[in-house]
Amino acid sequence: AHAHICFLCVGRGSSAFVSDLLADDPSLAGRIHSTSTLPALQTARAIAACDLMIQPFPDGITTRRTSVMGCLINGRPVLTTAGALTESIWARSGGVALAPAGDSRALLELAGSLLADREALAAVGVRGRVLYDDVFAMERTVTRLRSDVAAAAPPTASHRVFASGGLQV
Repeated sequence: AHAHICFLCVGRGSSAFVSDLLADDPSLAGRIHSTSTLPALQTARAIAACDLMIQPFPDGITTRRTSVMGCLINGRPVLTTAGALTESIWARSGGVALAPAGDSRALLELAGSLLADREALAAVGVRGRVLYDDVFAMERTVTRLRSDVAAAAPPTASHRVFASGGLQV
């Protein structure tokens, strides 16, 4: 039904995952690919080349899911799952499209809807980038860390915080 859709699995373990999928369903050959582990810049480029990033988590997306941050910083629309561990910021911000964890049919239907509606797809990407900038950007994290440290103890040389920014293309 969706023969025009191709999949790119990005990152560590992706080659084995794709090999297993192809062993189970050889008809996916030529439509599903993997990158395996890549240097950071090539990973960012692979993410930027995708129309939709699908990242289902069995317990739902959380703010601890660093793999999602690469998608958000690059303004890529993310479709993920809401589960028991999912914080309210995800639904409240609209920065990702959410399907119930464990409901593969809902995930598939939402993916189809987003891919059929380019404006809605782009809007998720824009809201995701805004969410990243407002909440997860390194500058925000450093500011919060400094604020927490200042509230806990008077500043000393041992409380200096150093960080590097996220990678984007």
